[in-house]
Amino acid sequence: MVKRTLIALVAIVCLVSCKPKREVFIWQGPARIEFDNDEREYDFKEVSSDTEVLTHDFVFFNSGSEPLVIHKVETSCGCLEVDYPKQPIKAGEEGVFHVKLDVTQLPTGFIRRSFYVYNNSMNRAEVRIVVEATLND
Repeated sequence: MVKRTLIALVAIVCLVSCKPKREVFIWQGPARIEFDNDEREYDFKEVSSDTEVLTHDFVFFNSGSEPLVIHKVETSCGCLEVDYPKQPIKAGEEGVFHVKLDVTQLPTGFIRRSFYVYNNSMNRAEVRIVVEATLND
């Protein structure tokens, strides 16, 4: 009786502690790039012109069964810098596009900048990601 209870308790602890961080459905086939909450746009809202650099992380993951390879990232402006994983993202794993927007040379008012991610995914081989803000005096 005690042995059964102990085994059941160990099984429950294992099931609870082995729970994945995010449930990802893995497609059998080529890599697939997916974004956390389908976030491909970010608005910094109203920002003081005294601000120098705005940063944001776009989290993505590979829901395919093959590795996801980011071939290149192109930005629409020299004011935008994107750090991204240079190594393939394995099936079910995540990566981050770390974005830095230098607003020191930008005019006040609404700004919208984008970058393009070229990759080997079957669902989005080219992804456009947008950041925007309103710079105030």
